[in-house]
Amino acid sequence: MLNIRRDRFEWLAGEDNVQVYATPTGWKSLFCRTCGCPTPHILRDGQRVLIPAGALDGDPDVAISGHIFVGSKVRWEVIADGSPQFDEWPT
Repeated sequence: MLNIRRDRFEWLAGEDNVQVYATPTGWKSLFCRTCGCPTPHILRDGQRVLIPAGALDGDPDVAISGHIFVGSKVRWEVIADGSPQFDEWPT
């Protein structure tokens, strides 16, 4: 998942095909209504966009800046790339 500033994101095509599924608790999932793939979505703060890396057509040419929520990863998953790790959201 890529987490970028909103001012660095622009839809080129397909925005009109985004479907939102929302639960009564406020949790939302955004996906393509044609193929079901997760789609980019703006975070609650309105300043950041989460982009599923699998939705990209090519290499985004960005380095990993850290791993979040490692406090809840399965114990057999090993993160060994040397990037910072955070149990939850970083401060």
